[in-house]
Order: sequence, then structure tokens, then C-alpha cells
Amino acid sequence: MGLLDSYKKILQDYKTKVIDEVKERVLGRKDEETQKNEEEITSNNFFYTYDGKLFQNLKGDGQVLIQKNQKPYKDTLNDDYEVLTFLNENIEHSTFLQIAGLAYGETGYNQDAIEVIPYCILNHHLQLRTSGNPRYGAEWKLKSTSGLLGTIQKMRGYTIQSYASGNPVAKNFYWGNNQIKDEIDYTINKATRNENDLMRKAIIATMKAFRALRDYGGNDISNGSIGWHGIDIIADNDTFWENNLYILPNHRKYSFENFKSIFGNNVENPEKNQNITFISTNVFEGKNGLGATITYKSSPEIFKKSATGGL
Repeated sequence: MGLLDSYKKILQDYKTKVIDEVKERVLGRKDEETQKNEEEITSNNFFYTYDGKLFQNLKGDGQVLIQKNQKPYKDTLNDDYEVLTFLNENIEHSTFLQIAGLAYGETGYNQDAIEVIPYCILNHHLQLRTSGNPRYGAEWKLKSTSGLLGTIQKMRGYTIQSYASGNPVAKNFYWGNNQIKDEIDYTINKATRNENDLMRKAIIATMKAFRALRDYGGNDISNGSIGWHGIDIIADNDTFWENNLYILPNHRKYSFENFKSIFGNNVENPEKNQNITFISTNVFEGKNGLGATITYKSSPEIFKKSATGGL
């Protein structure tokens, strides 16, 4: 091939590329060959729109990308997203979706509770990281199982697989109708999550919690919550919580009025009581026949005894 022929080929390739780009922008679609080629690319960046939908079509290095402006995805440009970070670390997609899945699976379909759970997890993590305890210091990083994922496992005490095996609501969020496997493909149930309003609300709530708490100055809608429980702590006669959790009188409803505590029902100035480890912050009624959820924080007094606030 001569120099002129080479030049013509380069020019033709460029013209084809420009035409394809114009066609995609104007018509809002790509030709079948281009679409097929892009589908064969393993995409490692995960773009979420403002309304909680995942579009896995950005190549990259494993980042979660959040749309900043509320406008249709087809009009989104590359500068219309931000990388999701926390404590100056990028958040892995698996960590992000585990938090959203807990918000959806732990709250009895209550939208208000769904919005609070991500704050509980991130506040718990912050409380550990800022405690001064060497165990939760520099090595307790976000991008490994000894970081935020470690915090999640510490809070729940089991893997996502075992959790989903015993919780059909959570299983539907992570796997849908697919079989639970050792290796989690967090895109396998993308279509279901994109179309389910409450699942997307859990994702939106997780985005909001990261944004609010990452700079230590955002609005914390959870009232400082660092954990939650269902009514199982009543049914199981859990003595740890009976001895450490005080439920405020206005939170004693939706079955939590049956919670037995060594502190009784009406402690005067509970935040000044040196014997109380945790104090309730919110209570949420379960929907569709599911149980209620209560959230709690560390008592101010407990920090005099424990740098982690009893965690």
C-alpha cells in the first residue's frame, strides 16, 4: 500500500468514526457492530445516575461514579459525574452495593428506614476509624476486607452469601432469581434493581450517605446512628441488648414496647447515665407483614470507658 492509499484509509477511518459519533449523539443509538464490540468489553467502572440506575459502560479501574446533575442519562457528558470516595479512598462497587443491599434487606420495606441504614454503617466505620484504637487505624482501609467491608462484616457477623441465603428480600436485591454463588457478580441483577423503586431508593440513600458524611460536616439524617436491629432481639431474649440498650419511651412501639431492659422504661437523662451503652435514635414500622427496625447510637457517657463507644 502506497503513501497515498495509507492516507486515504486513515481519512476514511476518521470519517467513519465521526459519522458514528454524530449518529450516536443525534439518534441516541449505536450501530449493531459498535454495540456488540462494546458489550464484549469488560467494564470496570460503574456509573450510577442521580435516580439510582446503573449503567455499566465506562471502562476504568473499578471506581463507582455518581451523576452530579439531575438530567436524563442520554444527555450526560463525561464531566457530569464524580468518583465516590470516603476518607480519601475510592469505594469499590462491591462495598457500595453491599451497603445498599443491607438498607433494602434489613428494613421491612420501610422507605424511611432504608434511607437511614447507610448512615448507620458509615457512622459505625467513622467511629471505629477515629477512635484511636490501633486495630482500626491505618490498616483498616476501605479497599480491602479489613476496611469498610470489614466494618460491615463486623456489624453483621456473616458473609453476604449466608445473609442472602436466610433473607429472601436481600437475596432478591443481590441475585434476583439467580443462584447464590461464592463469587458475587454485582451486575447480574442490574435490570431488576434498575426497575425496582425501593431498590433504587436504597442505592440513592447510599449515595447520599457517602456524600453527607465523607467530609464530616454533612447532614446526618440518622441522628448519629451506628447500628440497627429488628424485633428479633425481643424474640431471641438477647441478654446483651437487654443489658446495654435503652429504648427511649417514644420509640417503644411496633413490638419494641415488649423489649425488656435492665434499665426499665423511663430513665431520667439517659444520655448522662454511665451504665447505658447504647440509646435508641429512631424506630420504623415494618411494611407488608415484615418486622419493625430500631436504630441506636453510642451513649455519650460510654466514651469515657470505651474509645470506640462500646463497639
